[in-house]
Amino acid sequence: MAAFIFSRKAAGRADSTITFYTQMLGQFARFVPAWPPTPNDVNAFLLHKRQTVSKVAVNTAWRAISAFLNWCEWQGHLIENPLRRVDRPRRIKPLPKAVSPGTIAKLFETIAEHAANGDVLAIRDYAMFRTCYDTGCRATELGSLLAGDLELTFNALTVRNGKGGKDRPVYFGAKCADALAQWLNVHPGGEWLFPSRLRVKLRPLTRKGVYQALQRWCKIAGVRLTVHQLRHSYATHALRKGIDLEHVSRQLVGHLT
Repeated sequence: MAAFIFSRKAAGRADSTITFYTQMLGQFARFVPAWPPTPNDVNAFLLHKRQTVSKVAVNTAWRAISAFLNWCEWQGHLIENPLRRVDRPRRIKPLPKAVSPGTIAKLFETIAEHAANGDVLAIRDYAMFRTCYDTGCRATELGSLLAGDLELTFNALTVRNGKGGKDRPVYFGAKCADALAQWLNVHPGGEWLFPSRLRVKLRPLTRKGVYQALQRWCKIAGVRLTVHQLRHSYATHALRKGIDLEHVSRQLVGHLT
């Protein structure tokens, strides 16, 4: 283990990384009865960590063991790497932090001011990001929404080919409905609800196009926000208002997760 730590220092790893490897591999060495470790030894250590620390910490333990054993294999200190017969712990993707309602309000107020002055892009974007916030639609889903799938009478939209290739209905509130109605009054036509081109050639907005549109308004409003945060904020704020978890889940992904 000392040789591995020395190699990491020689490779210029940060002091915090060296400390992390030293502490985690020290725990592993004390847990494993003999060298070389077996797949059962690795699984037993990960199970021990899972019973005492968070899932994220189990993943960091795996990273340290993986780096060490792969280096040992590369250096010829292992005939067979036990990791080849060990399932990697499921990766935990941290949820983005929901932004404050005040930040969301400032963004919408800024876009609405431009929309009130007749800015057609602002009218489109106000309706689009209101839809994102009210329904939890992903960026790719926003771009592929069809005008024919909007039912203003019922404040409903059908998201086509969402996660898992499934269609799902989503519902929105009165402010979003007003924004969509205003947008339909100046909509350039065509099948896409939020086309990228308002003149010349109509085409659907790409995921990148949706992100760029939001960042443009964030810069004007003086706020920091991503489409994913806007979507996640919908879920957080809805739950805080007491909206049922199953309804929120169905809005986001079409089924309860």
